[in-house]
Amino acid sequence: MTVVDSHLRLVGKVNDPQYQRVRKAVEVLEKVAGNIDIQLINLLPTDYEIYVQNLECPERGPVKRFHKENMLYMTGETESDMVYAGGSTKFLQWAKDVYGYDDSRTNTMFFKRLATKQFRHAMEKTGHKFFKMEFECGEESLGFVIVELFTSLCPVTCNKFLQYVRGDLGKRYQGSTIHRIVPGGWVQGGDLLEGKGDGIIEEDCFPDETFTVKHSRPGIIGLASVGPHTNNSQFYITLEALPWLDGTKVAFGQVVEGMRVLKVLEKLETVNERPKEQVTIKSCSEIKTA
Repeated sequence: MTVVDSHLRLVGKVNDPQYQRVRKAVEVLEKVAGNIDIQLINLLPTDYEIYVQNLECPERGPVKRFHKENMLYMTGETESDMVYAGGSTKFLQWAKDVYGYDDSRTNTMFFKRLATKQFRHAMEKTGHKFFKMEFECGEESLGFVIVELFTSLCPVTCNKFLQYVRGDLGKRYQGSTIHRIVPGGWVQGGDLLEGKGDGIIEEDCFPDETFTVKHSRPGIIGLASVGPHTNNSQFYITLEALPWLDGTKVAFGQVVEGMRVLKVLEKLETVNERPKEQVTIKSCSEIKTA
């Protein structure tokens, strides 16, 4: 059946090779499909997951229940009546059926390299700094998160945090523990004294810089202070939106990739909110985007 909708919206994770394959197809279609308006929305991984989570399909309900791809497309006669139509497979089949588009001879490595390049470009475009943190339970790697630091909003806080990422002060996050997991709340780590959450390096405490960044989504990173102006090395990453923390905790960044890893952490067995099996930060490093 020929698709005759005049508007298409394609949304995807910028670091996904299949989405980059679709983007290349769009570049060709825009030259031959003059009667169709095609909108591309390039999103960082976590932004895409939140987008899908909030999307409803009139006939099938919440899209997150049945759509598992890293890109989706929507169609509609107007921009205001867009409905879910499928993922990359359906879109590329439509492009082939209607316009004869076929990229089957293109090496898949091309799209993988393009995805890596576009992800780095998307990070660089923000003007912010990023770091990568890998978690380990026992001797098993749980995966990593990539976090964007809002250096334009809270430069002092971000630079202080990066000192522990890099080990500039003789203390570093690598090898330290995740000592607290609150399901539906947050994961917490960064105690560089005893690793139990009780340690505060008083001489390293610094003031609350700003409360501009809100706890409005999962994946917000902030400082686990014990009162006004007691920020130190301890940090938390939210598992849900936690607006009740606004105005009391300094948030300064967000997870852009790796929410799945945080969900794995959330499901670990705990005793009094402490992981039953030790969870450590296996590696932690700043990402150079330029």
